Amino acid sequence: MSFNLRFGNLVLEGAREIAGSDPSRVTRHYFPRKPGSIAPRVPAPDSKTINLQGEIWKDSEAQVIAYFEQLGTKFLNGRDRLYLRDNDRYLNAVKEGFNWRFVAERNPLVCAIYSLQFFADDPFFYAPQHSEQTETVGAVNTYTFSVTNNGGARTPAVIEVARTDPANDQADVIVTHTTTGLFMKWAGSLPDGNILTFDCVNTRVTASGAPGLPNFTGTLFWALEPGLNNFQYDGPGNVSIVIAWQERWGQS
Repeated sequence: MSFNLRFGNLVLEGAREIAGSDPSRVTRHYFPRKPGSIAPRVPAPDSKTINLQGEIWKDSEAQVIAYFEQLGTKFLNGRDRLYLRDNDRYLNAVKEGFNWRFVAERNPLVCAIYSLQFFADDPFFYAPQHSEQTETVGAVNTYTFSVTNNGGARTPAVIEVARTDPANDQADVIVTHTTTGLFMKWAGSLPDGNILTFDCVNTRVTASGAPGLPNFTGTLFWALEPGLNNFQYDGPGNVSIVIAWQERWGQS
């Protein structure tokens, strides 16, 4: 892989060095007369900071200024996708700092040295496309299936259960992540042609387009583990299940 630096659709020209930070959120708790401290066994990833340094070479000072004006206009639009490499994985980031200086003695070509600081509140690099898998459940009350997450980190998913049989009442739908033992359950009646959605990305449930959290029980909204994930569906038969997710990584 090589660098392919872009912020949204704008190429970041002349970048020659990338530096970043990848901290974890570690809260320490201290107790009287207890040696050391207590910290989380698995700390949560914290926000990332990406720093770029580079040089812009143009035929005139006006051309350098015009490019910097392009950058400034792009940054005013706020949050966008920050691409670092040619694998098209991206961070959701905002510009935090922009510093520059001109070097006059390098004429006839005009050079400007710059540095950029980006802040990514969401610390994950994402695949450019969503992944999706559809399962068709026949006239059975229990159905098992598997999903493979090829990303390098846990990622939430959106699960849609659609009723396909007008003679079959859609009630007490349970989707269990048997790899982890976590499950989501919804109790209610879903008319034919409507969709029940477990949205683990935004932690919400909708049924027939209406809020469905009052009918929701379970352990919690779960995420796909890296690699193979096994599931079990329990409920009325003759439904279709669509599971969608976006692969993500801790590093680019």
